[in-house]
Amino acid sequence: MADVMYLELGADYLDMIRPLWEGLNEHHLVRSPNFRQHYEQMTFEVRKRDLLKKPQLRVILAAEEGRPIGYCVCTIDGETGEIDSIFVEEAYRRSGIGEELMRRAIAWLDAGNARKKIVAVAAGNEAAIPFYESFGFLPRMTVLQMSEERRPAD
Repeated sequence: MADVMYLELGADYLDMIRPLWEGLNEHHLVRSPNFRQHYEQMTFEVRKRDLLKKPQLRVILAAEEGRPIGYCVCTIDGETGEIDSIFVEEAYRRSGIGEELMRRAIAWLDAGNARKKIVAVAAGNEAAIPFYESFGFLPRMTVLQMSEERRPAD
């Protein structure tokens, strides 16, 4: 593996993560026990539009030889900072890239005075929880959403 370069960018660079975000969406699609339709219908343009509504946004890109191999998008809204999206290509996982993306994201959230920091983990992706716990994130609540796919008949 060649040297990995990290770039800290603004919202204007969101389009650079599109192929990686699509990989994340596929990752969730195949693991989602209840909301496959959500991931089938979700597009990058919809996700991008939602992210751009946040007052502050940072894109942290990991690249090898100029090719994006991982990213983290984090946002700040008031005193709440969020790790909105993070993904590393499978061939580069467990090599420290995700950890470096998280360190940089948390440093940016700290610099932006985000007193509360959150990350949401999709159902089916519980294997990621220990990764987040290693940075001090802990489960606070479980949110259940009614699935139209599995809604009981009236």
